[in-house]
Amino acid sequence: MRRRANIRLHREKICLECKSGYLLNGLKTDCLPCSSLDTNCEKCSLNDEKTAVDRCFSCGNGYNVKSDGKGCYTCSDINCLSCSENNFCLNCKPGFTISATGICVQCSVGNCTSCLKESYQTQCSSCHDSFTLSNDKTKCTSCTSFCESCSFVNESRTAGSCNQCSSGFAIDNVNDALCYACNSINENCIECKDRDKTCKTCKSGFVTSLDGLQCISCSSHVTENCLKCSNSNTTRICEECVEGFTLSVDRKTCINCGKIANCKECDNANELNEVKCYKCSTSYSPSVTKAECLSSNPACLSCTFTNLGVECNQCEKGYILKPDKSGCLECPPSCSKCRAVDNFQAHCIRFECTVGHGLSDNEFRCSPCQLNCQKCMKTIFGKSICIKCTDGFTLGPDSKQCFKCPPSCINCVLRGSETFCIASGCKAGYVTKSDGTCGVCGVSCEKCFTAGDGSFKCSKCFPKFTFDSNRNCLPCPFNCKSCSWDSTHFRTICTVCEDGYTYSHRDNKCFKCVSPCLTCYQTETEKLCKSCKSGYFLNQKSKNCLPCPNGCYHCSSVPGNTFGSNCYTCTKGFMLINGQCIECPNNCEKCSSNFGIVRCSSTGCSTGYGLKQSNKLCYKCPKNCQSCYEDKGGLFICTK
Repeated sequence: MRRRANIRLHREKICLECKSGYLLNGLKTDCLPCSSLDTNCEKCSLNDEKTAVDRCFSCGNGYNVKSDGKGCYTCSDINCLSCSENNFCLNCKPGFTISATGICVQCSVGNCTSCLKESYQTQCSSCHDSFTLSNDKTKCTSCTSFCESCSFVNESRTAGSCNQCSSGFAIDNVNDALCYACNSINENCIECKDRDKTCKTCKSGFVTSLDGLQCISCSSHVTENCLKCSNSNTTRICEECVEGFTLSVDRKTCINCGKIANCKECDNANELNEVKCYKCSTSYSPSVTKAECLSSNPACLSCTFTNLGVECNQCEKGYILKPDKSGCLECPPSCSKCRAVDNFQAHCIRFECTVGHGLSDNEFRCSPCQLNCQKCMKTIFGKSICIKCTDGFTLGPDSKQCFKCPPSCINCVLRGSETFCIASGCKAGYVTKSDGTCGVCGVSCEKCFTAGDGSFKCSKCFPKFTFDSNRNCLPCPFNCKSCSWDSTHFRTICTVCEDGYTYSHRDNKCFKCVSPCLTCYQTETEKLCKSCKSGYFLNQKSKNCLPCPNGCYHCSSVPGNTFGSNCYTCTKGFMLINGQCIECPNNCEKCSSNFGIVRCSSTGCSTGYGLKQSNKLCYKCPKNCQSCYEDKGGLFICTK
């Protein structure tokens, strides 16, 4: 029998399981598509004889199942979310209500999300977020900026009394309609009290003063590198140190784990302020006594030092642990996962070759698949059998060839000599038509459905676009990541700005943060940074971004030190030692240190260079060679 893309076969060529959208026939010889009943049917059931699709019980997005189960239908009213088969609406989208004739009519009160059909022209039942309903239900009054919910007071008030402010804000003690910024009390205050103007919680590394008006640095209040402390003036105790430090016995000092080279985390110190390391940097592991961090074997990420020697626990990607745990074996080329046959050779695991490669049974190595095939396997005779085609192609009955889908179709089926797109197989911005081809949804529309009259109705806009009242997709303001439609002022309103920009409610615009600031916030007079781009850290005092040290990709500020930083990720060609980035040898992108000597890792050489085992340095490969290795005779052999 034919082997199809939607079937998983047993050795006796009996189908065991069909993919989603298909059902197994009674003889277990074929998978029947739900789309044969209706192109929008996604889940279905068979007839009693199990020879054909009989009823649909789940349709695609924007469609409903017909009462007899014989197909799918969609609502003709674009403002209707669900309806009966005769197009009487059962549920309208927010801002609309069902009229007596079964159509959706818009609530007349501005910023209203729901209203009653008897009074939709004059009254509202509930308002949008950040609006409150008047007592006579004829008006939605806006809450002020940063107020998430408010209550109506009277007609003379232009804004409601605030009940809940956004994070980092609290209700003002003079005007209860306003929210004040917690950082107006102190720049390091992140949570403050309603109607009181005192700080409740400070940023990590700071503690509130007893009067709640200051955020005191734990580094100055107790000791340097203290992350969390109490605000008692009598007992100055540190509760937690920053990463890479641990508490002394009296909890008044933070001791550097870096006293042990390459140690990242250590236990609390003893009476002599001695520490034991329990977590080392990558490619290092604690010794038996935990008094030092020792280098692992090449390609070994973590290991254990025992009285009998070194045991490797985890290898780098592309390697496998030796059976005796003495080190790591490299997987064959184009193999993502392998197994160790013994301590000297590794075989690739079936179906674990990289994309576009398949395993040869008799050689246990990966070789290229046929054209447009994503996953394949090789027989003992060297024949390639495709298991899965790349997107935009479907598998032929003999599993030897991948057939191209119709234009703009990602997932299709082969019927005879032609391919047909499945119900949800078209790429974004297209919809499957009744003839199995893909039709364009419309300008800026990502998902759509076919209406009863055959036209396409949009159900989802592309990112950075939103629906207007007529379900047209309109662009968000410049530099805005997502937005919503303001039906009162007939414009799009930004809800989230792109990284590197901050939103102005007054101007409805996203303004650029000062580079190299990643996110920022706007005060009355200036823009201040909240976070920084890679290679920079935030100065907690000035709210500016300062550069990390040379070779450092990610770093953070040191509490109590205005310009100091700790690095925790280095760029290529550098390695991390005690919060500092040390440069690797020439032409090496990844290296490690053992007893103070920096050497290149087994897979760390740059393109065009190979590792010499005797000195762990990188030497140039033969001419026109991208990667190579050193053989037992000391010659560099090209692998790519």
